[in-house]
Amino acid sequence: MDTELTLLSFIAAAAVAAASGIVGSFALMRRMSLAADAMSHVALPGLGIALLLAINPLVGGAAALLIGAAVVWAVEQRTRISTDAIIGVIFSASLAGGALLTPEGELLDILFGNLGAVNAPEAIIGIVFAAAIGAVRERTDRPFGVNM
Repeated sequence: MDTELTLLSFIAAAAVAAASGIVGSFALMRRMSLAADAMSHVALPGLGIALLLAINPLVGGAAALLIGAAVVWAVEQRTRISTDAIIGVIFSASLAGGALLTPEGELLDILFGNLGAVNAPEAIIGIVFAAAIGAVRERTDRPFGVNM
């Protein structure tokens, strides 16, 4: 990895970390931290299936997230089970299924990331999305984070 790409990858990682803090404080204030954590793990089976089918993992992850959200919503509408219980079951099942479906060599990279595998377009996309999150937060009149 050359020096410029390494620097760009570190800048992207810092920008995404800052944007994650903004989104995380919003989720915490709205009492949605379990849902945010669970939805990140719901993407794992989609990533595993996408890798097995040799398609873009983002497509598989996005599809799994949409299906997971639809399942939570449908069960919530049809039963009296609490939302937290539904999310907990979906979270556990998705994490287990994703661990079984994801190729062994890729599992650690998917779960923990691999900064060395980031290419320039991916780093730029991460920076742009992080900047967009920051811009939306700055333009929002109503506070949704922790005021200090």
